[in-house]
Amino acid sequence: MPPEKIYKWDQYRRVENLPLAVHIMRDDKTNTQLHSHDFTELLLVGSGTGSYLTPDGEYQLEQGDIFLLAPGQSHAFANQHHLLVYNVLFQREALELNLHDLTNSPGYHLFFHLEPHTRRNNQFQQHLRLDSAQLLRAQELIGSIDRELTVRSECFQLAAYSLLGELFVMICRLCMAPAGNSGNELQQIARAVNYMNSNFAGNLDRAKLARLVNMSESSFFRHFKRAMECSPMEYLQNLRLNEAEKLLRHTEMPLALIAEKCGFYDSNYLGLLFRKRYQITPYRFRKLFRQADK
Repeated sequence: MPPEKIYKWDQYRRVENLPLAVHIMRDDKTNTQLHSHDFTELLLVGSGTGSYLTPDGEYQLEQGDIFLLAPGQSHAFANQHHLLVYNVLFQREALELNLHDLTNSPGYHLFFHLEPHTRRNNQFQQHLRLDSAQLLRAQELIGSIDRELTVRSECFQLAAYSLLGELFVMICRLCMAPAGNSGNELQQIARAVNYMNSNFAGNLDRAKLARLVNMSESSFFRHFKRAMECSPMEYLQNLRLNEAEKLLRHTEMPLALIAEKCGFYDSNYLGLLFRKRYQITPYRFRKLFRQADK
């Protein structure tokens, strides 16, 4: 197999300083080279069929399939038959779209985090597939984004972001719909992850989280670890440490108050975990960060 090709954002950027692009691919090639990219790609199969190839296996694409490809994720296409693929490309970190409400949605965690992480284990069986009406709406939204980026009428960037937001909301709602194809276990884990992200400072344990999503403790632990590649308590601890780091960087809040706000029972325990993760004390971390800002 030839060496993997890496596509860079500059090859697809359509508007300077706009981290969003649309690329529509038709089956002008029977096969494509194994490749990855340094940007995020939302892929929608508009029509036709083909094989989706990854280092972990080969999967059959069908009309309505929609899923996310993270930066660095290797893939290729083969055996294409009238395949029409819509690619929404974006630099996730730079995307100037207020995703606050969206990131508080279980569907966001399922589509953007859980399904891509579990794809290898579930053999691509739990991705979202749109029905004909949903597919038509998604095609309309992506087509409208493409036109905004092509014509560039007044306020086209705001219009493009608004359309993208509508597409994301539609996807997240479909992921959590009772009759959706995203997999019941993944939906339950997505609800738990969403709750943990919003309530990480609270008194949470594995038993409480399992009850929240109507699973036994053992099933919850097993499915969570398979999806997130860490235990529920490890994930919770990382959330708390991430928040502590932000507060140390951006506030003068005393360490005892930071510990309370982040769900640690005292500042000594926070200091112990912080040193273990960052190899530096919270006090020294804050001091170094202040010096770097000067």
